[in-house]
Amino acid sequence: MASKLETLEKTIHETLKKTGLLFPISEKEIADFESKFTNLELPEHLKNPKQILRRNQEKISIAQQPILQVAALVDSKDSRIPNVEEESKDDSKKKKKK
Repeated sequence: MASKLETLEKTIHETLKKTGLLFPISEKEIADFESKFTNLELPEHLKNPKQILRRNQEKISIAQQPILQVAALVDSKDSRIPNVEEESKDDSKKKKKK
């Protein structure tokens, strides 16, 4: 008699195989896998990879617009914004003097 743990492990293993998360090994598993996953038809909006890439590029551009707007508003000579390059030069000079 199989223990509950063994039964659970077997069930999980079979589920992973059936869903394609584990590669099929036997002839029957391969045939089952192919019948489930190789005859799938992609939706129209996923058939053209160039359109997918273009759509994602548009999403990235839209997401970056607020950042670009803020960057355009910021003046590099604004005294409220620390100049990191100058601070690092000053820090290295202080370390050398010590």
